[in-house]
Amino acid sequence: MDNSGPYALPQESTILVTGANGYIASHVCNILLELGYRVRGSVRSEKPWLNRFFNEKYGEGRFSTILFPSLDNRDAWVDAVTGVSGIAHVASDLSMNPDPNEVIPWVTSATINALEAAAKESSVKRVVLTSSIVAAFTPGPHKPGTKIDEESWNMEVSEAVWDVHIPSEFKGQVNYAASKIQSEMKAWNWMKENKPNFVLNSILPNMNFGRILCPEASGSTMTLAANLLHGDDTAIRTYPRRIFALAQFFNWTDVLCILKELRPNNNLPPCPENEPRDQSEIIPSSKAEQMIRDFFGRYGWVGLKESLEEGIEYPLVV
Repeated sequence: MDNSGPYALPQESTILVTGANGYIASHVCNILLELGYRVRGSVRSEKPWLNRFFNEKYGEGRFSTILFPSLDNRDAWVDAVTGVSGIAHVASDLSMNPDPNEVIPWVTSATINALEAAAKESSVKRVVLTSSIVAAFTPGPHKPGTKIDEESWNMEVSEAVWDVHIPSEFKGQVNYAASKIQSEMKAWNWMKENKPNFVLNSILPNMNFGRILCPEASGSTMTLAANLLHGDDTAIRTYPRRIFALAQFFNWTDVLCILKELRPNNNLPPCPENEPRDQSEIIPSSKAEQMIRDFFGRYGWVGLKESLEEGIEYPLVV
């Protein structure tokens, strides 16, 4: 094993990636394999297309899957983490279920189960939790001077799950946000109380655009954006506020203009009227860009246009 270089874990180490068949998780698996790691991906049911994709690309034995029907099953985590050096906990609840009791408990339980299992497995040195920018703040038309940093928590949304005045069409998004907020907060509290021998990091993305590795691993957000090309404005109606993806400021008008340039003959929905822009300052974003430069040797994030262009490569409508 090569212990030199910028990585906390040596190459050839095995990394557990939860929800490996998902849009973001499939990219996590792909990048780890490119970097020389072995990947064990958790799936709820057999996904032969996923094994075939990675076996053909990286050879037999680099990628494997483990059946993990329920991430809130504490006992199942024992087998999943055996012998792994790191855990990328990406899986979450994307059902947009309007009932908070069907979403928040199991998401938070799965996160704590991951940490407890890691603490019992001496080989685990790093755990990375995929949180969301909504754990820190709700993107929207904030006033200039609004600053978001590592100490920011979106408590208003966390408490809003029980607000009977929230329109039913937004309940699912509120519950999703609350699950991210509460699971990450509990994770950091757990770390403080238990002081394990591994390091925890959390990643807070927003909406994700980019290439879909396999048609079966279609991303919910990329699919929504791609479906704009077919006149389906579900994305705009589902996420009516301005989008901030930590890479750059943009909104749905920007997305539609780019898609019109890339596919001028498609039936695009009209741009939202008087769509606001977020003017808040995301202080930690420069740190994330520096990590991209240090680890991957590129200037920074993949641009919005390039991400959308890669994301609509497949003529996908879901």
